Amino acid sequence: IVRESTVDGLIIFNTRYTNQRYVKSYIDVLQDLNFNFVVVHYYWGRAPINYVGVDYEKATFQGMQHLLSLGHTKIAMLGGNYRAPVMAKILKAFKKALRTFDVVFDENLVVYADYDYGLAYKKTKDLLERHRQITAFFVAGFEMAPACLKAVRDKGFKVPQEVSLLCYVDDQIIPLLDPPLTAIHWPYYSMGKKAAQLLIDEKLNIHKEI
Repeated sequence: IVRESTVDGLIIFNTRYTNQRYVKSYIDVLQDLNFNFVVVHYYWGRAPINYVGVDYEKATFQGMQHLLSLGHTKIAMLGGNYRAPVMAKILKAFKKALRTFDVVFDENLVVYADYDYGLAYKKTKDLLERHRQITAFFVAGFEMAPACLKAVRDKGFKVPQEVSLLCYVDDQIIPLLDPPLTAIHWPYYSMGKKAAQLLIDEKLNIHKEI
């Protein structure tokens, strides 16, 4: 598409599964072609490109800060794919928040369910059976939130009276759950708008990072 000049620019939206070597390869190709492009989400390289993303560690820290400020000290984390680079950032901020509130990190309260509904349900039930002192879950993936919620309720706990759930990040399904869950918001619309603005900016050759 680029070589045939059928488009004037590209907005490339990475996902948490996007391999960073693949990201580097397409950046190298597009830069060699001197082509206008904007990368959105999940990029941690240092190439001088136009990039729009969120601060994953800051968002995680703020979510944990919310739970900790409510008095929760036994917070479990239901993670996605432990190999994904973003999970390392989430876990780092998770630990940092605990330290900030003088809460000892317990590695036994962190499990990974690979964003799978069935696995998330099983891992949540297993955690509650082994650690009945858990009073909150940090769910690092909206796909796992319904399963986590069902598992907590199936174990006889009331949400949020006995066990609180916080989802990273929000999705259309979150407010439809019973009860609706607290979720970290990502400004998808604003990010898309900013990416488009960068792409059509006549000064696109001045690299910016948002």
